[in-house]
Amino acid sequence: MTAVKGRIYLMGIKHSGKSTLGAMLARRLGSKFIDLDEAILALFSRSHHGLVTSVRDVYHALGAEGFHRIEAEAARALTTTPPAAETAQIVALGGGTIENETAWAHLSGSGVFLYLLQDETALYRRIAAAGIPPFLDSADPRGSFHTLFVRRDRLYRQRADCVVDLRERTPGESLAAIIEALER
Repeated sequence: MTAVKGRIYLMGIKHSGKSTLGAMLARRLGSKFIDLDEAILALFSRSHHGLVTSVRDVYHALGAEGFHRIEAEAARALTTTPPAAETAQIVALGGGTIENETAWAHLSGSGVFLYLLQDETALYRRIAAAGIPPFLDSADPRGSFHTLFVRRDRLYRQRADCVVDLRERTPGESLAAIIEALER
C-alpha cells in the first residue's frame, strides 16, 4: 500500500463501524487512532470534574446545545495539533458531527473524509439493541431514525471525499474497501 499521510476522517451513522474500522486501519497503517467521542469524554471529565462512561451520558448531562459546544471544542483541539508528517492520523467522528456546523468548520479542509455507508435497517437494529438514544423520538424511534438517516446520508455524501459502501461486508472486507478507497 502507498504511504497515506495526513488526517483520514471516518464518518457515518452511529454503529456504522467508524471506531472499530478506524482502529483496524490505524494498526494496518502504523498510524495513530483518535476517536472524537473519546476526546469529548476526556474534555467533559476535565471541565466538569467528573467521570462519565459514554457520550450518551455527556449528552444527557449537557443537553443538545451543550453537547454540540463540547464536540466543537474537541474538533478544534484536534485540528490545532498537526498530525505527524510521516504517517496518517485516523479519526472516527461522532455520528452527529456532520450536523454540528461549528465542529464541521474546524474539521473542514483538514483531511480526507470517508463516508462509511451501511444499510439503514442494519444500523437501526444495532442502535436499538443498545437502547433508544436520546436523539431519537421514543414514540416513533424507527420513523425518526429513518428521517435522521436520510438527512445525514445526504450531508455525508455532500461532504465526503469518498463514499465507501460497506453494506453486506465483514470487518475484514470493510477494511480492504477503505484501503482501496484511500489508494484511489
